[in-house]
Amino acid sequence: MSEIKILHLFSRLLSLYGEYGNIAILEKTLTDKGHSVTVERTESLPQDLSGYNLVYTGAGTEDDIIAAAQRLGDSGRDYLAKGGLWLATGNSVALLGGEIEYNGRVEKGLGALDFTTAMSREKRWLGDVLTTAENLFSTQIIGYVNTSSVYEGIECPLFELSLGNDLGNDKKSGADGIFKDGIIATQLTGPLLVKNPAVLGYVYEKLTGEALEIDENNPIRLAYNNALAQLTKRITE
Repeated sequence: MSEIKILHLFSRLLSLYGEYGNIAILEKTLTDKGHSVTVERTESLPQDLSGYNLVYTGAGTEDDIIAAAQRLGDSGRDYLAKGGLWLATGNSVALLGGEIEYNGRVEKGLGALDFTTAMSREKRWLGDVLTTAENLFSTQIIGYVNTSSVYEGIECPLFELSLGNDLGNDKKSGADGIFKDGIIATQLTGPLLVKNPAVLGYVYEKLTGEALEIDENNPIRLAYNNALAQLTKRITE
């Protein structure tokens, strides 16, 4: 079995909306399947990421996103350039881009991709979302968006939203998230891997090279099916 090393970056700083659940369920799933898992939690980006199979960042307040950006170095770009895997949820998407503007100041992000983020003090966008099935996971993905961030210049979105399509990256189109060069990023919170067995299975397979079978009677799948039915009903009403 594989030995998996995961970095939960800014695990205390960026910890809104139960995002720790993404790493908790991933670690449990890997362990239950017989894999050896080490999760390291840190509040700054290590200078050497070469030993990690996955880096994860979750959602935080606007001030905390700025604080996190100030702790970024060059190792994240090097890690991704060498084939690393980075999962970002909520407004930590901003950390992967270039400039982050908030409250009259501009902070630099990781610069792994060329997009910008503007975080508002006056406006929030929030609501349940449901994606189309035409995506990396070949199924509809569910979640919740609660953000002040507007992203411009993302050319490789992860999803198209069918419910909440005014909550996408630029708050104009229904495109959400990023999928490029080892980056899987989305504004969706919930937490994402707990709510969506297909996303959990995809990340599991990327880490282990094995397909993950989740039984139809598994509580995760049952909860997903129920939420999917409820959100689909809202579209058709």
